[in-house]
Amino acid sequence: MPINYDKLFALLKEKGYSSYKLRQDKIVGQSLLQKLREGGDIDTRSIKRFCALLDCQPGDIMEYVPDDMATPDDIAAHEIAMEEFRRGETVSHDDINWE
Repeated sequence: MPINYDKLFALLKEKGYSSYKLRQDKIVGQSLLQKLREGGDIDTRSIKRFCALLDCQPGDIMEYVPDDMATPDDIAAHEIAMEEFRRGETVSHDDINWE
């Protein structure tokens, strides 16, 4: 998972966007959300759309984490953030260990 989007999900929750709202308001589709959850490749138009929506820079919503540097704690934090986002729970950017 070289690109990690946990920051994006935390910022979306902070600004009141759930996965349901993102799909319902046709901001993004289910396939893009799934790619983001899995750390998949997305195009720059999607990054631009999120930056405009959240009034932020790309570094505020994603980070590069080489596969060989991901620790079990990183993976666990990612899984927790994704589950909380799916359930619509508030995830604070400060609550996630980004190191």
